[in-house]
Amino acid sequence: MSGARGPQSPPRNLAAAPIVVFFALWLGVPSLIVGFFLQPMVPGGWWAILAAFSGFAIPMRVLIRGLRGLSYPSAAVRLLVLRPFWYAMLCLPLLAGFTLAGALMGLVAGDPLRFGQLAMTSGGALFAVAGIFGYIGARRLVVRELEVTLPRLGQAFDGLRVAQISDLHVGPHSWRFFLSRVERTVRKAE
Repeated sequence: MSGARGPQSPPRNLAAAPIVVFFALWLGVPSLIVGFFLQPMVPGGWWAILAAFSGFAIPMRVLIRGLRGLSYPSAAVRLLVLRPFWYAMLCLPLLAGFTLAGALMGLVAGDPLRFGQLAMTSGGALFAVAGIFGYIGARRLVVRELEVTLPRLGQAFDGLRVAQISDLHVGPHSWRFFLSRVERTVRKAE
């Protein structure tokens, strides 16, 4: 039959729609919770908070362009735009949970706003400290020497030394000094 068409793929503009809705809900609801408790503490109130949270639009645009196959972000964009966005994606819902838990405890004490703010501030400090320790831990090089005996392995392989390198997370944040240190450590182990 002439004019019959096979299954058509959705327009490219619709392909990114579900992920945009997901991110909007995932970030929107916690942003409102955190914003409610934060706005009395911030000069400019809601306007300042909305301006700060509008920064999520930049990484969203980068992600949508990537989903459409339009561009791949540079190392600087991955490090300075997308990485903070992913950390916010992880921390903001948890921070909202801390805030709500503090507000619920504050209901008992008669001051849910203050307890929510205290929990939010404590949670933010906890995430900052965890981030610093995570960064330091990612720069730590751990060397473990293992001796493996494989009786059925041929004599030609007797005494063979193998270096396995894992979990370096090499990317735009990797320092050349650290990678040089890894190379020196492997060479020193022979």
